[in-house]
Amino acid sequence: MTHLMKLNNFSCITLLLTIWFTNTLLGNDYKEWGKVDPQYLEMTVYSEDTTASAIRIFDEGIIDLDVDGDIGMYLKRHYQIKILDEKGKDFADVAIFYLHNDIMTYLKAQVIQPNGEIIEVDSDNFFEEEVSNKYKVKKFTFPDVQVGSVLEVKYERFSGDIHELDPWYFHQSIPVLESEIIIHLSPFFNYQVLIANDPNKLVQHTTGKYYNRLRDTWKEEFRYKAVNLPAIKIEPYISCLDNYRANVNFQIKSIKYPGYYREIITGVISLCNLLLENSYEDFEEPDSETKDIVNKLVTPDMSNKLKAKLIFEYVRDSLTHDIGTSIYVRRDQEDIFEQKKASDTERNMLLKVMLQAIGLEATPLLISTRQNGLANPKIPFLSQYNKTILLINIDGEFFLFDARDPWVTYGQLPSSSLVDNALLVEKDNPSYISIPKDGLRSLEIIESHLNVSPEGVLSGNSQVLAVGYASSNYNKELHSHEMVSDVINERLADGIDGFSVINSDSSLTPAATDSFYTKFDFSIENFAEEIEGEIYLKPTVYLGESRNVFASEKRAFPIEFGYLRKKIETNYFSFPEGYSISELPKDVVIENDYLRFQRIIVKTQDNPLQIGFSRQYEIKQLKVPVEDYSKMRSNYAKIVDIDQDVIILKRTN
Repeated sequence: MTHLMKLNNFSCITLLLTIWFTNTLLGNDYKEWGKVDPQYLEMTVYSEDTTASAIRIFDEGIIDLDVDGDIGMYLKRHYQIKILDEKGKDFADVAIFYLHNDIMTYLKAQVIQPNGEIIEVDSDNFFEEEVSNKYKVKKFTFPDVQVGSVLEVKYERFSGDIHELDPWYFHQSIPVLESEIIIHLSPFFNYQVLIANDPNKLVQHTTGKYYNRLRDTWKEEFRYKAVNLPAIKIEPYISCLDNYRANVNFQIKSIKYPGYYREIITGVISLCNLLLENSYEDFEEPDSETKDIVNKLVTPDMSNKLKAKLIFEYVRDSLTHDIGTSIYVRRDQEDIFEQKKASDTERNMLLKVMLQAIGLEATPLLISTRQNGLANPKIPFLSQYNKTILLINIDGEFFLFDARDPWVTYGQLPSSSLVDNALLVEKDNPSYISIPKDGLRSLEIIESHLNVSPEGVLSGNSQVLAVGYASSNYNKELHSHEMVSDVINERLADGIDGFSVINSDSSLTPAATDSFYTKFDFSIENFAEEIEGEIYLKPTVYLGESRNVFASEKRAFPIEFGYLRKKIETNYFSFPEGYSISELPKDVVIENDYLRFQRIIVKTQDNPLQIGFSRQYEIKQLKVPVEDYSKMRSNYAKIVDIDQDVIILKRTN
């Protein structure tokens, strides 16, 4: 009996040690609420990045897939932020975005002061707002945030969608000392995993077992962790920061439990078939109302290109925009015509069936817009794509159509749709295609005839010609401001003191045109500076650069221009009697693989008080790799210096 009791005691101890070992080493070593390492309370500067205004001490997420209660995903997130300077106080304002159908079940936040004092955020100060029909946001503000404070947030959220779990981003806009996402899976679920944007292998992956004491069950545990992550900050000419933030994504492949097995998504074929069957089913063929409207727009004697143009313009111009982007549709053909409203994808799917009504082949094309981030063609995650455009076959020629932007003309994609790849959605035969982005897409030419007075007033007239995306931008701003003079002041004269439009084309109206043209008269007070009988003035009026947009000494990601562009400013100056040209800047050419800059100044032979000036700036390549950033930065700095050069006039009487 004694031996039996000893054995039972030993077994109990062994069981307890086993549970302790499992929870400690295989899963339950989670961050403790309210506990801050003293070194972070005392920290005044982050030695690895002395410019950092704040750091994330840690960022921990736990995802648990449950089938015992409500089938769904439970996310727990816990993080701490250390405030290092006054700018870091901006993190006192918190916004947590989540899907509209998800439920925020728990939210707690507090400030831990350097002296150890804790100030909790009152639950009455948590506010929920509707962002769109897809997202909600929970907002609050930390009280009494000081330099040196530690901000702590913990929340839990339930989602009934188990197909795609929330992606976890390791990099943030500030340095992150430790970031970890932990996944607990029952054997019923099989997920496909993608680690992206991690060329330096910062994310470490471990697996193990997790014992849930409350449910007395074992689960598979997957951990993805990275430490000492540098900040990923917004820089000029970058499409989306998410392209450079290390992240991990999960997409379900199959569900299996006793007596049940179902494959969800096993590859791109099942992805496309699922989309066609469940979302695009109503747009396989045009219905009777669609055919009637098409017959009112076109006549049989028209060419297919003209028919396509008229239908494109009808879809582009006749529907109001529904906020939110997605590859899915909520309305059918009848609903769209009745409501006169559509999302980006609904608009293009309606365009698809209208083109099919005239016998043209139109195929859906999934893209991730530039602002949404790059889509990875290796793994077909649905969440990668946020828009559907069209591939159209017109008499053997293929065109890309996107009727979203009201200022983009027929045959041109909005600049946001100029992405690296797209997924062609054909039943049982999907494929990836490249979207052409070569060729000059934007041209802006400004020509002016100018007079300089002895008092330093510059007056004259200018004419503006904009082609391609430059035309779209001018028309968009004209629609917003309604008056050409307002567009000139904002787009051309921003930052020019004393600029005033004297006369402009008041009859000009915005339109989706390939080119935009306008002319106007203007004057600028104190444009030239008179000093001891000499007049100093810059030959560039509108397009000169005053600062280097590439200010950072180093850059962690490429420069992305999106599309090729060119800007030309030509000025013809007439100078006042009683002066002579004392000094003219020299002609300059700066050129590398990615840009070309040229300045030319020519004296008029017939009149010594007249000169011609031309400034040209051209982007020659879409992307500048990181290794050439210093070259680009250096050349741009030279351009800024050149734009500060002046013409000097000397009094002769």
